[in-house]
Amino acid sequence: MNRSAIISVLLFVIVGCGSDPAQTEVERNKRFVGLWAIEHLTNAQFVATFYDFAPNGSLIVGSGTWDDCDGLSDVCGTGFVRSCAWGATDCEYPGVTCSFGDEWRSAGPADLIIASNCSDGLSRDVHLTFSPDTSSNSEGGSGATVLEVDGETGWEAGAIWAFLKCPAGADESACREKVSRF
Repeated sequence: MNRSAIISVLLFVIVGCGSDPAQTEVERNKRFVGLWAIEHLTNAQFVATFYDFAPNGSLIVGSGTWDDCDGLSDVCGTGFVRSCAWGATDCEYPGVTCSFGDEWRSAGPADLIIASNCSDGLSRDVHLTFSPDTSSNSEGGSGATVLEVDGETGWEAGAIWAFLKCPAGADESACREKVSRF
């Protein structure tokens, strides 16, 4: 084997070994990092659950604004989506329900992807899209829209759903005071 062939093989091996897909950086846009109150209208009352979106991609579910979940919905917490909308005629309500899990990532400054645990035993990624205007994060809450769930469109979050970013450094108690509907 001549010298240029050896160099070519070595470069191929070095470049190929240096691009490990497992080491690819996952995006976590700073817009989403921090404590959020996710508010939902359930059984004619506003309830909320606190979710802490950590910079490392972990998602910690905090407390809710009710004493218990009995009768509020089929899931405990406000971070969930359903495959069948209320009143739909082409599916059996509620269909599959997916509750926010323990990991998140982003796809730019307006798209949030949350790993979720679903009622059929599967894990799915819930892809939400927000207004590009970040002032909605803390002024009345951002109305996130369900873009897709594991590539499937047609999923819904419910009648009224708002994401309110808590002030930097605030805990759940301090954030609760900033949200008027609790």
